[in-house]
Amino acid sequence: MARFPARARESIVSLGGNLPEGRLLTDDAWNARHRAMVVVLYLHIPLLAGFGLLRGSEPPTHIAAAMLALAGLAVVAGSAGASRRLRGIAAAFGLVTCSAVLVHLWDGRTEAHFHFFLVVSLLALYQDWVTYGTAVVYVVVHHGVLGAIAPDEVFDHAGAAAAPWLWALIHGVFVLAACGVNLISWRASEQLLRDPLTGLPRRLLLEDRLRGALDRSARTGLQLAVVFVDVDRFKEINDSLGHAAGDQLLATLGRRLREACRAGDSAIRYGGDEFVIVCEDIRDHRDVDALTERLMAVLRQPCLVAGARVDPKVSIGVALGRGADGSVGALLEQADAAMYLAKRAGRDRVEVAGRQRAVLAGAASPSLR
Repeated sequence: MARFPARARESIVSLGGNLPEGRLLTDDAWNARHRAMVVVLYLHIPLLAGFGLLRGSEPPTHIAAAMLALAGLAVVAGSAGASRRLRGIAAAFGLVTCSAVLVHLWDGRTEAHFHFFLVVSLLALYQDWVTYGTAVVYVVVHHGVLGAIAPDEVFDHAGAAAAPWLWALIHGVFVLAACGVNLISWRASEQLLRDPLTGLPRRLLLEDRLRGALDRSARTGLQLAVVFVDVDRFKEINDSLGHAAGDQLLATLGRRLREACRAGDSAIRYGGDEFVIVCEDIRDHRDVDALTERLMAVLRQPCLVAGARVDPKVSIGVALGRGADGSVGALLEQADAAMYLAKRAGRDRVEVAGRQRAVLAGAASPSLR
């Protein structure tokens, strides 16, 4: 019996590790999918209104009020000024509300409930837990709470009216089954965009993240920083300890980068032993210094690799840009050049493009210790 909790914890950890993390879609891909969602949401308004008027089960004023609410959600979802997350939530809430309205207008007919399954599967295309969770929670609340309060509004047979929570559970099981299929598909898609060794997004996403950061910088007026990180003497580690040890070191540094980044920063594996971080809302050189000092402090901590202690050293190059004044290619080239300048200056240091001197981060050492 004592072993069961440990096994349960292992199972939960394993399950969590196999779930998709979300929010890896590029802005272009997300916007294309979102536009389709908004169109689908708008199309539901006249179709549901016509269906309700033809059935005549509800007063026209009630139907008009419901359609007005859906239109409001569609406007928010289609607003260019709203955040990506808010637009996604508005679209998700609007589409599952369409399902609830259809069930209500059809007097709880079983056939109407299939619309929920369609919507939940459709919203999985966002590949975002908040958006997807909005739909799943809505379905559970609708079937459970409303089914208990007014079962005739949700179910069309006496058995459900007598045991609404039982039937809410039955519907919930089917929704979860649909979720399982969606999550498998979502996970497979995400694996194409995430580096399996470090868990960081792949280089494929870098240009999109950087372009989005430049667009936001143009609106806020704040700078952004592109940070190139290269592991010093990585080839020596590979040659002396083996490639498996090198992979282990990269995985450790990738995890440390994720932990060192602020909310909103994007850490990406660029390739080989190189990483790139896109940092937004940079006000002045003090923000840059605080950022690079934090990265150096985290990345230079000793670690055990293949039974040997390794003291990682990194060279960092930083380039700053702002809105329309910066370009994706130019910023990457400047950060890369600054990183190589730090290498030539002795490694284990930071170089900011445009500065005359390197910011030292400690004496470089060729020893792996």
